[in-house]
Amino acid sequence: MGIRVQSCIGSTDTGLYNLLLNDRKDWKYHRFPDGLHNFYMDPFSDDELFELCTKRGDNDPRPVFVMNPDMDVYRTRDLWRAVNGRPGFFSNAGRVDDFVKLSNMTKFNAMSIEQIVESNPVVAKCLIAGNSRVKPFIIVEPSPDIGVDDDTPEPEVIERMWPAIAAANEHLLPEMRLSKELTLITLPGKGIIRTAKGTVQRRNNLDTYEKIIEQKYMAAGYEAVPFTATGEAKINAHP
Repeated sequence: MGIRVQSCIGSTDTGLYNLLLNDRKDWKYHRFPDGLHNFYMDPFSDDELFELCTKRGDNDPRPVFVMNPDMDVYRTRDLWRAVNGRPGFFSNAGRVDDFVKLSNMTKFNAMSIEQIVESNPVVAKCLIAGNSRVKPFIIVEPSPDIGVDDDTPEPEVIERMWPAIAAANEHLLPEMRLSKELTLITLPGKGIIRTAKGTVQRRNNLDTYEKIIEQKYMAAGYEAVPFTATGEAKINAHP
């Protein structure tokens, strides 16, 4: 009969998630018991994407609620896509941080666009963001093999990177397309910050480049917004 393999999901914030057992053919999907431990799916976008959330229960012992006594709802930031024609079945769709939501409420998966840009060997790594902005921006780390150094003028480096970015624009709606004026090159001697596993630390990078991002938008003629580079409200900011 072989060995049955069953995936498990959990986090340090909430412990193990309760999952229903599936038939073997549905190994790549997950089902969550309705309302158990107050978990629920909150609609994230119009294309059947949902964020897994959980509400505080009475005397809830889960770490996230113990450490945050004023928190009533914990948003896991994990995204799930409803399986077409299979009510209650979901497939993993990444993280909320992987998506950019522009000021006109247009949403797109930044990671899928980054992969297109990074498929060009002139790019070592990149990061696309722009939450709550009119247009997105991109931070690019050039490949060490293309012959640019810390003394190379940024406009020249951007021109070298542009074919990779233009290829990504072919897959984007006009309001989502990347522009040269909102293209940032990583600081001298400092590439895009990565985790030990090699994945991009989005928040740390956006915090590092916060001032330069603001300067780029201002130079491009966009008005200042009361949001940080991560899309969060600035403290004491006024519309």
